[in-house]
Amino acid sequence: MNPIINELNLLELCGIGNDEAYTKSLASLGDAYYLWTYFTGIIRTLRRPWFDYRNELPDVSTALARYSRLGITSSKTSLRGLLHWNGKIALRDMLRRPQFIAEAVQATIRHEPEYPMLFGYSDFFVVPAQEFERFAHLCGVFGALNMFAEVAIPTALALTCSDVRTEYYPGEVFAGCKPPRFDSQRKWRGKEIWEADILLFEQHYGLNLSQLMNNFPDSCIYIHPIKLSKWK
Repeated sequence: MNPIINELNLLELCGIGNDEAYTKSLASLGDAYYLWTYFTGIIRTLRRPWFDYRNELPDVSTALARYSRLGITSSKTSLRGLLHWNGKIALRDMLRRPQFIAEAVQATIRHEPEYPMLFGYSDFFVVPAQEFERFAHLCGVFGALNMFAEVAIPTALALTCSDVRTEYYPGEVFAGCKPPRFDSQRKWRGKEIWEADILLFEQHYGLNLSQLMNNFPDSCIYIHPIKLSKWK
């Protein structure tokens, strides 16, 4: 996390009001890329839950109304979820996780989740103090379901908080068939680096943590992933 951020300047730097929550992105789980590692596991969880979790959550119509107020339309699963960033089916991913394809088709045709869920990056988020107890309770419910964090946290935020500020426009997804759009008003953002870019980033700072902390990228909230076991 950027070393200049502290409890006194966090809200101002990130453009968050006192009563607002904050996270990078919120989108309907139905818009997720099927071969995102955790997608079909979530479908399985909701298909055969360990307990009647719905007694602990707002009813479906209330959940949909909350999502709508945040600018998010809940989408049903469909075969468009097989498309990756470039709008094509990623053969490499299919070969790597062949069992997910069958599950994706089943999810589309037969097993639409009974409860509308959201997903999004959850490396950094802010919860208003007055909403924290309810938020923590919902996270406990999703934790008991063994729900992955990047579904549990965004859904709990949206069900708990009336105002949630995001870096991406509402409904834009990080694991879909096109790159997401950033909200132009969000000058401070988190930075995710993947695959070959990780090596370039590590080489730029020489895997020296002091170099990174002393020369942190401007207007950057956090950098993910940084594996501290590799850095000096």
